[in-house]
Amino acid sequence: MKSRLLIKSLLIVAVLLVILVISGYFWTKSYIRSDEFKQIVTHQLEKAVGGNATVGQTEWDGWRLRNESVQVLSAERFHDLEINRLSMELDPRGFFDRVWRVSDLNIRELSVNFSPSPDLEQRAPFEPSVSPVKMGVKDIGKAWLPRRAEVDYISVDNANGIFEAQKLSGQWQNVAVKLEREGKDYRFSVPRGMLSFDRYPDFEWLVSTCQGRLKPSAVFFDSELTHDSAVLSVSGEKDFAGAASLQGSLRDLPVERLLPPDWQKRIGGLLQANFTAHLDTNSTSSGSAHVTQATLTALPMLDIIADKTGIDKFRTIRFDICEADFETLNDTMQAENIVIESEGFLKITGAYTHSAQVSQGSFEIGIAEEVMPQMPAGTNELFATPKDGYFWTTMNLSYQDGKWKEDLSPRLITVALRALMGGATNKANNILESLAPKQKEAGEENAVDELLKTGEGLIQKGAKSFFDLLGK
Repeated sequence: MKSRLLIKSLLIVAVLLVILVISGYFWTKSYIRSDEFKQIVTHQLEKAVGGNATVGQTEWDGWRLRNESVQVLSAERFHDLEINRLSMELDPRGFFDRVWRVSDLNIRELSVNFSPSPDLEQRAPFEPSVSPVKMGVKDIGKAWLPRRAEVDYISVDNANGIFEAQKLSGQWQNVAVKLEREGKDYRFSVPRGMLSFDRYPDFEWLVSTCQGRLKPSAVFFDSELTHDSAVLSVSGEKDFAGAASLQGSLRDLPVERLLPPDWQKRIGGLLQANFTAHLDTNSTSSGSAHVTQATLTALPMLDIIADKTGIDKFRTIRFDICEADFETLNDTMQAENIVIESEGFLKITGAYTHSAQVSQGSFEIGIAEEVMPQMPAGTNELFATPKDGYFWTTMNLSYQDGKWKEDLSPRLITVALRALMGGATNKANNILESLAPKQKEAGEENAVDELLKTGEGLIQKGAKSFFDLLGK
């Protein structure tokens, strides 16, 4: 009798539990679909990001939560954010700890704009679009709802975004992201994606590897990106207060891709660089760079010099050394220890400074000893300082109002004219000697007239030869 009563009691309890579970399931599902739950999520999201949020209706199948659309506008750290087809898998064990324990969070499509809005300063101070929703203590169901969330694993299938930081703007496309929780941190990886910069629209860097650790105060990462044969490796840390410290290297980037169209066929080579950078209120960087397989070709002046001197090497100069050290402070770049050399032919050394206010450099240019005898007349007067197998002169270079200016050409013109005038003087002396008998017969005036005519012809020939040399 007692056993039957016990069995009946257990059955009643089991039925009540089933009814309670089913009722709880439908109550929870209904509550999650309700406007009140949407208000709670919206308010907490706005409070977290400091922006205006719009949250679509949330669905729950007893295991996973799904939301088709989440949007945030005018946030403190970004302009706008849009998440489509969000789903998460809940761990019910967290319910008793008052925690939304999310074991898996998946976002199919994410779009974010980190560029500041043009009307950012004109915006009114942020205010939540909904009033805080307080959970009633007397309502047992609401009182037991979790108050915070913990996510163990996050995956983003397709992220697209726009960014602008330190005056460097660009975008990323088709990025996949995976984050896995380790204590209070997240270990992340980016198995796929593309990055481009507005300053260099022809470059699209593909993510080869990118991994690191996301901490509450900063992110630490190590990445490698590729563009055709070029490889960019960057590692470092970025704290969420704004500062970033980076170090990296660049390998085999074609230099013509960085040049204006009219220079792309004239300068060739592969850029190699190592650098460190600190990005903050005052951004600094330093490093060294060199160009392998460097060439200079198709310059009209070089072709003219090659024709006049018979040295074909001037048509296409191949440099054995092309290197420099650099430092930057905000918009100012200082290049030092510049060395450009075609061994046994031509060498250039110096320093260069570029900023929004000034762009100028000082250089020394050397012509090899064995080349000097074949150079145009007067060159040895300008390149007069011998050192290390070269004859040297100086050159100051500047860029202003869209034009390059240098002081070497005027000095070359001066010595070339001087050489031409020296030749004219020698020729005039020969003419005077040949005219001596005529002076006695025809008188001084006829001799002077002939001398003037001959001198005029020499000057015309000299000028023609000079402008032929300049290619005019």
